[in-house]
Amino acid sequence: MESWGNVKTALKKMWLKGRAGRRHSTMKRCKKCGGVKPLTEFYRHPTCGDGRLGACKECRLKYTAEWYQKNKPERDSYRKSYYDANPVKQRQWGRTARRNLYRKAPQKVLARNALSAAKRTGRIRERPCEICGALPTDGHHEDYSKPLEVRWLCQKHHKQLHKERKPV
Repeated sequence: MESWGNVKTALKKMWLKGRAGRRHSTMKRCKKCGGVKPLTEFYRHPTCGDGRLGACKECRLKYTAEWYQKNKPERDSYRKSYYDANPVKQRQWGRTARRNLYRKAPQKVLARNALSAAKRTGRIRERPCEICGALPTDGHHEDYSKPLEVRWLCQKHHKQLHKERKPV
């Protein structure tokens, strides 16, 4: 008669073998929508058995957007209290972010600075949004090598333009 230890070992081996088989599978069922999709449609996660989250990217993005909308007041109040409590960290973060942006896209930063200087000195005046006519507006650069050639768009339409042009 087999001892309980041998049975446990055999069960554990079977369980591990089953996990190993799933780990190398190329398809997975989403726990939210129930669709069977390739593993590339699931975000990586080190603590999950197969190394991927249970919900597909599409479902996860929907959940995250809903969560942010639902918890917006709490997030905003937390962020404000943190910034008020840590002004030095906030200034350091701002400097670091600006420095990193300059390293990543110097032409973009120079174009923004040139536009700001032109607005300050009166060479360029802010115009209403090209789409809806609202004020205030942002100057959108189509070409950073031409810093004073901008499209004037309100914040809503400027964000919309970038969202449409963002590569997926």
